[in-house]
Amino acid sequence: MPAAQLAAGVDSLKRYKDKPVIVYCEQGASASGAMRELAQAGFGQVVNLRGGLRAWRAEHLPVARD
Repeated sequence: MPAAQLAAGVDSLKRYKDKPVIVYCEQGASASGAMRELAQAGFGQVVNLRGGLRAWRAEHLPVARD
Protein backbone atom coordinates (compact mmCIF):
# COMPACT_ATOMS: atom_id res chain seq x y z
CA MET A 1 0.00 0.00 0.00
CA PRO A 2 1.48 3.38 -0.90
CA ALA A 3 2.35 5.51 2.14
CA ALA A 4 0.03 8.29 0.95
CA GLN A 5 -2.91 5.87 1.24
CA LEU A 6 -1.89 4.37 4.58
CA ALA A 7 -3.95 6.64 6.84
CA ALA A 8 -7.13 5.93 4.89
CA GLY A 9 -6.36 2.22 4.44
CA VAL A 10 -5.07 1.21 7.86
CA ASP A 11 -8.47 -0.30 8.77
CA SER A 12 -8.16 -2.77 5.90
CA LEU A 13 -4.87 -4.00 7.42
CA LYS A 14 -6.20 -4.68 10.93
CA ARG A 15 -6.17 -8.45 10.38
CA TYR A 16 -2.37 -8.19 10.35
CA LYS A 17 -2.08 -6.30 13.68
CA ASP A 18 -0.60 -9.27 15.52
CA LYS A 19 1.62 -10.48 12.67
CA PRO A 20 5.02 -9.25 11.48
CA VAL A 21 4.59 -6.40 8.97
CA ILE A 22 7.51 -5.25 6.81
CA VAL A 23 7.37 -1.75 5.35
CA TYR A 24 9.65 -0.63 2.56
CA CYS A 25 10.32 2.02 -0.03
CA GLU A 26 13.02 2.45 -2.64
CA GLN A 27 15.81 3.53 -0.25
CA GLY A 28 14.34 2.88 3.19
CA ALA A 29 13.91 6.46 4.41
CA SER A 30 10.23 7.06 3.59
CA ALA A 31 9.13 3.75 5.08
CA SER A 32 10.06 4.90 8.58
CA GLY A 33 7.04 7.25 8.60
CA ALA A 34 4.75 4.39 7.61
CA MET A 35 6.32 2.27 10.32
CA ARG A 36 5.55 4.91 12.96
CA GLU A 37 1.99 5.32 11.68
CA LEU A 38 1.31 1.59 11.88
CA ALA A 39 2.84 1.36 15.35
CA GLN A 40 0.59 4.21 16.52
CA ALA A 41 -2.40 2.31 15.08
CA GLY A 42 -1.57 -0.65 17.32
CA PHE A 43 0.54 -2.84 15.04
CA GLY A 44 3.05 -4.49 17.36
CA GLN A 45 5.50 -6.13 14.98
CA VAL A 46 6.39 -3.51 12.34
CA VAL A 47 9.88 -3.35 10.86
CA ASN A 48 11.52 -1.30 8.11
CA LEU A 49 13.40 -3.16 5.37
CA ARG A 50 16.87 -1.74 5.97
CA GLY A 51 18.18 -0.06 2.81
CA GLY A 52 14.85 -0.46 1.02
CA LEU A 53 14.32 -2.16 -2.30
CA ARG A 54 17.58 -0.76 -3.61
CA ALA A 55 19.57 -2.78 -1.05
CA TRP A 56 17.34 -5.83 -1.62
CA ARG A 57 18.05 -5.76 -5.36
CA ALA A 58 21.76 -5.17 -4.76
CA GLU A 59 21.83 -8.50 -2.90
CA HIS A 60 20.17 -10.12 -5.95
CA LEU A 61 17.14 -11.14 -3.90
CA PRO A 62 13.84 -11.90 -5.67
CA VAL A 63 11.17 -9.28 -6.31
CA ALA A 64 7.64 -10.28 -7.37
CA ARG A 65 4.67 -8.16 -8.41
CA ASP A 66 0.94 -8.92 -8.28
